[in-house]
Amino acid sequence: MLRFLIAMLALFGAAGQARAEWHRVETPDFVLQAEMPEPKLRSLAAELVAFDRALRLVTGVTAPVGTQRTRILIGADVPSVIAATRIEDFDGSTRLISRLFDVILLARSYPGLEQPYDLRSLLFHQYAHAFMRRHQSYNQPFWFIEGFASYFQTAQILPDGIVRLGARPAEFADADMAATPFAELMAYQPDQQADDIPAGLDTGGWLLTHHYYAKGKRSEEIGRYIQSVRAGQAVPPVKQFFQGGSTGLDADMAAYQAAPLATRDVTIAAVDPASLTVRPSRPGEVLLIELQFAQLALQQENGALETQPDETRSKAITERLDALFERGLAGASTHPQDTELGYYVARFALMAHKSKEADTLVDRLLLADPDNPDFLALKGDILTYIARNEQPQRFMPLITRSRTLIRRAQAIDPGNRLAAAAMYRNISADQGGTPAAQQLLARAIALDPTNFDLLISGVERRINSNNMRGAIALLRPLANDPHDNILRRVARAMILDLRSRRFR
Repeated sequence: MLRFLIAMLALFGAAGQARAEWHRVETPDFVLQAEMPEPKLRSLAAELVAFDRALRLVTGVTAPVGTQRTRILIGADVPSVIAATRIEDFDGSTRLISRLFDVILLARSYPGLEQPYDLRSLLFHQYAHAFMRRHQSYNQPFWFIEGFASYFQTAQILPDGIVRLGARPAEFADADMAATPFAELMAYQPDQQADDIPAGLDTGGWLLTHHYYAKGKRSEEIGRYIQSVRAGQAVPPVKQFFQGGSTGLDADMAAYQAAPLATRDVTIAAVDPASLTVRPSRPGEVLLIELQFAQLALQQENGALETQPDETRSKAITERLDALFERGLAGASTHPQDTELGYYVARFALMAHKSKEADTLVDRLLLADPDNPDFLALKGDILTYIARNEQPQRFMPLITRSRTLIRRAQAIDPGNRLAAAAMYRNISADQGGTPAAQQLLARAIALDPTNFDLLISGVERRINSNNMRGAIALLRPLANDPHDNILRRVARAMILDLRSRRFR
């Protein structure tokens, strides 16, 4: 334990020395913090705003993000990010999911790398993944999930609001895009073992996606295929959608690759970098980054942290989580104006079954921002948790008060996924597994299809109804996550098990 605390102090000390370099910029769509000078961050953020506008225009998305914006952290370099998070295979970019936060993590540079390191391309790639997950879900063909991000990652932000799409990614420069039969790419399902991923899935997926957005001769067929998968048909037969079947599709895509690849210019409202407010990150905001990095380090050392019951954790892991929580609690008291920090620590407290501390923290947050739907939903969730453990005479008053707060959050932000989950838990605590509770669970999962706790509840209900196909459909968006993580691995293993049950 002493060695761990010394190591953590050294880590936090190193991070503290770099605090002056962290800067922050916020827009309605994202919050970006980076260890880079203000002028460079401003320029990068302006390009990201333009990129988001281009994504919306091409995909037809008009819905606002709401309160759950995409969160992005850019560390100084790859070695320092690895040292802080213990993500040994981090190569410059990834997306991380935990019960407490969801963040795109990148590094500004990669010392010693032989090939060029393109932060902008990595940022666009990961942001495209986040955009798809938020607005279209990951219930997509796997080749399209990767192809979508690879297609948009090469976007060029030109003057006068022009965004040029369609350039070939540098990493595909010498690749034969059509080398793998496209029927094989389309047949790949996310619950297969990693070794079964077709060798050309990333490059072939990019070519299909390019052809789709460039309005090639197979574009309408590709679109119908994608819509069929979104509707629940996991692997539609190629011959059902493509004239000439697999052979005809392969021939046309090989010809498309051989011809000069078309670029596509879209016109957006031009972005003035001066319109963006970039400021130094406050000490509480930097502390939150440190806490999240330390949480990630714990997860790397104990991969089941996100899925195992609390009582099965080792004493050492429990002590380390407690130490992390106490540091966060002290920081939230020292920096009460940093509500993101307080919100993180309050959710941490609830996850750790420290309802009293969670309640105190969220009350402080609501004093500062009484109409924040996230805070209202969290307060409602805490009251539901307390009600479950209270005397019978206090149960219903707490449940009623909780429901009032959650409804208020939903009135402010109807699509708030935290409020939807909180309402399901409230009604479930009150009524059990009634049809109303099941409908609320379905809505909560639809708003947040990679929420592991919600998914498990939904999967269990469908298994109990002997609906294996429905249970698999719930798990597929999480299993489709393009980044390896413990939750994706669990989802894939569960799908394999459920498939075997269907055919017993």
